[in-house]
Amino acid sequence: YCSWLPLALRRFEMGEGPGLPRMMFRSYSGEAFANLDDGALANPKEVLGSLGHDAAEYTKLETNSKSGEFFFMAKDRRFLIKTISDQESVLLQSMMPMYQDHIRRWPESLIVRYAGMYHIEVPDMGISQYFTVMRSVFDQRFEIHDIYDLKGSLFQRRRKKGESIGKDEDWIAANNRLRVPADVRRQICAMHELDAELLQRIGVMDYSLLVGLHHKDTKTDDAVASGAPAEGAVAADAVPADAVPTAAGAATGAGAIARDAVTEGAVGATFEKWRFGDGIESEDGRTCYFVGLIDFLICYCLRKQSENLIRVAQGHGEDASCVSPDQYARRQVRFVREQVMSADADAGTLGTLRVSDLHAQDLVAADWIVGNSDPYVCVKLGLVSKRTPTVWKDRSPRWTDLIELPVNVHHDTYQVELEVWDEDSKRVLQGRDDFLGALSVPMARVLQAPEEVLRQELAQVKQGRLSARLEFVPLDSGPPARPRTVLEEARAESA
Repeated sequence: YCSWLPLALRRFEMGEGPGLPRMMFRSYSGEAFANLDDGALANPKEVLGSLGHDAAEYTKLETNSKSGEFFFMAKDRRFLIKTISDQESVLLQSMMPMYQDHIRRWPESLIVRYAGMYHIEVPDMGISQYFTVMRSVFDQRFEIHDIYDLKGSLFQRRRKKGESIGKDEDWIAANNRLRVPADVRRQICAMHELDAELLQRIGVMDYSLLVGLHHKDTKTDDAVASGAPAEGAVAADAVPADAVPTAAGAATGAGAIARDAVTEGAVGATFEKWRFGDGIESEDGRTCYFVGLIDFLICYCLRKQSENLIRVAQGHGEDASCVSPDQYARRQVRFVREQVMSADADAGTLGTLRVSDLHAQDLVAADWIVGNSDPYVCVKLGLVSKRTPTVWKDRSPRWTDLIELPVNVHHDTYQVELEVWDEDSKRVLQGRDDFLGALSVPMARVLQAPEEVLRQELAQVKQGRLSARLEFVPLDSGPPARPRTVLEEARAESA
């Protein structure tokens, strides 16, 4: 019974009454929604208090969404109601066991906390509609001065005239960052990667990281955050009424990484002291950030795949919003590290993986006309990856670059993937570079001792070998060693 509980369904029917038609109402997975985060964020009592019969009238939100769905905000702005399509309802039901398990396993998750999914049917009026209830990412006690909907795409991702919500290009143009201490930065990046891995496995894309900025008034805000009544505190309705992303989503998110459930574990030490209300306080104490992953009910269906092919033909196969779930997750993780957190050079919650002494031999000739290749190596750990420069026209290249990747607590069971590719200047026509082989090394072995890979045969190709050195460096162990030059390598080999 417990294993099937997330898919539980309850049905209620109300007969015709004075001025009311016959209605049928369904509630899905009620226990699962009520027990996310042990009910701390979206328990039935809070939902009824905010949206129930005795609650104030809802606020209808205007949006530029192409989905045609409706949005309603509770008067106290703690919860939001959003209608969804039949296809989205099927997806949400099917992902409930994974969604519930993920939230319980990683209570710091940034993913939006749903409080319920329902269906209402009014046969005499031809109404049949699914809708969800979600917890807002914003703390209703504080005014949100700037809101950004970030996908990790830079193609046509600028706010249009009349829109209040910024997008990826606007975020970069404003030189925005979440300016928090390095340890907090590492934890947020680690949790975002875990969340993106879940959405990648489910097979969805086009989701957004919603970021709200509150610029603090120290005296008033400190009093409100501490729970004391404060003169001049910002009213609940001070949050912009159109705070809804222009895609299919809404201004809701988890924010759980900044709430009461943050503990030692998956993402390392807590950052309790950096919390401010339901948000995260900047290092200088001037700004409070509210962050949540939203709008993740969009599958990479045939229509989306067709859209991706069009973008590839236009030369935007990598930077357009519509890409495969794997590519989308990796790109957003990279965008968050580099553009949202400024954490590209940061270690992970455990430390850093260093890959050096890369050397390939007898690679496949991808450019078969001239019998040569233009190879580079891409190193992957989880959803984070980095690549070497391309060595042109060389089937036995050597790379002297040092590659560093963050290592987080959850990476101990992962494989370090080393992929060799041939760079193709005609990507618009071919869509991607040519694959020249790959090999993998268990991260658990690298955590124990440096790993020397010597002339190992590349998999999935008929020929080619790769050598590399992999080393794990714990946090605060000093600056990286300088990579050896080609001359030093030759001397070492002759010795």
